[in-house]
Amino acid sequence: VLIGYRRHLLEIELAGGWTMDLGGAFVGRYDDEGMWWATDGDRVVELTTLTADAETDSQKLLDVAAPIHPVVARIEEANRRGRAEVYDEGNVHVVHGLVASAPHVAILTCKGRAADEAWALETWRSLRNG
Repeated sequence: VLIGYRRHLLEIELAGGWTMDLGGAFVGRYDDEGMWWATDGDRVVELTTLTADAETDSQKLLDVAAPIHPVVARIEEANRRGRAEVYDEGNVHVVHGLVASAPHVAILTCKGRAADEAWALETWRSLRNG
């Protein structure tokens, strides 16, 4: 049973100046390899960030990694570019999203059910740097 503030969206501050909106029911931490992950018991979010100090073009940063799965959404803003891909691993529906805000890159993976895809895309769209 969820009570109080834990039902509402929270803006989570993450490494490298990234922020993301995530439901208060999620509990997260960094693992030994520097990846941040969180779960609400049914869904999982994993985030890895990196910086390419010499790059100033967000689209070039995004293009370094070619899509592997069907692209279902894109972000095309002046200083922020991204794409989200979707696939299934057995019974787990995966939304894998990248966001580049040069020189920073975030790689977000949301795992849940197919019905969670809209939530996963909203979470991915909320990624911001700076």
